[in-house]
Amino acid sequence: MTAKKPLRITPRWFWRLTDEMVDAMISPSRPRWTRTGLRVLLFGWCLLLWPFLGILGRRHRNSPVQRLDRRADELWKTSPHQALTLFYDARARLVDAKEPIEIAPFGRFDPTDKLTIEMILYDCELALGRYEEALELARGWPGKQPLIILQQVDCLLAMKRREEAITLLEASLPLDDARGRLRQKLAELTPVNRGLH
Repeated sequence: MTAKKPLRITPRWFWRLTDEMVDAMISPSRPRWTRTGLRVLLFGWCLLLWPFLGILGRRHRNSPVQRLDRRADELWKTSPHQALTLFYDARARLVDAKEPIEIAPFGRFDPTDKLTIEMILYDCELALGRYEEALELARGWPGKQPLIILQQVDCLLAMKRREEAITLLEASLPLDDARGRLRQKLAELTPVNRGLH
């Protein structure tokens, strides 16, 4: 289920966040100064928003997704599969939704909430050792960011499908970020004599 530890929002946390944001926004082939400049701009923007995060956080804790998550947390203690069913039912209602819809008793869900629900489902499926289901969720997410590729790789490795994981990483190398996370993972999995492309 979702983490319960309070998030400590500090300038250092913002700086780490901008690293992820820049990875998602620009190609690693762009000049280094472009990446650094964009990161500094995003960091400044985040600091400007800092005073408003308390208000935004209170609204988020009262969102329909959070109410659904709290109910699922209660169910998880005695019946994890019932908790999963709760999320999958909400997801099914949102699949073809073009406008916000009411899902009682949790409230009015936006179509974009489907992705948030799927991310929670991914963590739940992993926790239950249902790696095939987690893999299918990750494969359906929009975009081909390194983090999503690595989540798929983790599922494949958990199912002992090492060769598939290597093939996925090799095919995804053009999408690698400036930190080279896909290349690093491939290096961990690839025998020395096979080498990197």
